Amino acid sequence: MSIDQQLWTKRTVKSYVYRESHDEKRLGMDIVFAAPVLAQYTAPGARHGESLVTEFVALKRRWKSETMFVSSSSQRIMNFAYQRIIGLGPAVIPLLLYEMLRAPDHWHWALAAITGEDPVGDDVAGRPVPVADAWVKWGRERGLVGA
Repeated sequence: MSIDQQLWTKRTVKSYVYRESHDEKRLGMDIVFAAPVLAQYTAPGARHGESLVTEFVALKRRWKSETMFVSSSSQRIMNFAYQRIIGLGPAVIPLLLYEMLRAPDHWHWALAAITGEDPVGDDVAGRPVPVADAWVKWGRERGLVGA
């Protein structure tokens, strides 16, 4: 990833954090985007930038809207919009980690599918806040989330 792409991506993630916190009147948390670290998860030629963030936000809103009254976890994660988020690939990892920081939800499955890792222990599985904490810790250890 070039220096320009790294800077663009940093600005885009900060812009996303600002827009989401501004739209929902919440204080946003900044994500430190370490492109060299994320490069191990990112295929060459992967999309970055504002179009990716815009697509992620649209898919996230669609998923939340379509699964608002769905209690089954398997139905929630098999939703088309959720599967499309997974299909966006490793470039959305910082956005998913931010979502875990902001409002823990069913992002565990997407993160596990994209990264091929699962930092969640059996003792906390199924509990949203401890699951989110495990993923945020994972992101911090890899330099993907600020302290």
